[in-house]
Amino acid sequence: PYSVMTSRGCPYSCIFCNSHMSGRKWRTRDLEDVVRELEQAIATYDIREFMVQEPVFNLKPERVIEFCRLLREHGIRLPWFSPSGLRADRLTPESLAAMKEAGCTEIKIGVETLVPEIFPAVNKGTTLEKLLAACEMVRASGFPLRGSFIIGLPGDTYATAMENFRRARALNFAS
Repeated sequence: PYSVMTSRGCPYSCIFCNSHMSGRKWRTRDLEDVVRELEQAIATYDIREFMVQEPVFNLKPERVIEFCRLLREHGIRLPWFSPSGLRADRLTPESLAAMKEAGCTEIKIGVETLVPEIFPAVNKGTTLEKLLAACEMVRASGFPLRGSFIIGLPGDTYATAMENFRRARALNFAS
């Protein structure tokens, strides 16, 4: 798939991320410019799918909705997804509906761990309860639920890694 970015940087301090790569300040691109880039890539390279490749695509749910509106308005009807994973605590039913209508094919959430004793150490700036609620929201929206997990977080052991696996299986994450 063709890779596109609508923003750079991330204001969060998750322990596993190298925020020096794109900076802590969230900087956005003009969404009309992003759509023009996609139109040019379609015309030039005959792309059939694209991915929104960035640290935190859904930081502002209203911006996701606007991006999806522009895709529809410009007649861009390609399947797309965000491989980096979306922030669970920033998902809304409205943004999920807009993404589905605009051709998004899957929702991947940055989970890292579902183990209550390990989750706070990740420093995601959210709660496990919000993450679990987002999983239900994604499931209710009809998207396949995917997640990214990390084995070996601070405090992780074989037992907690297996507990994470069991909890993920119970939530029926798509493979």
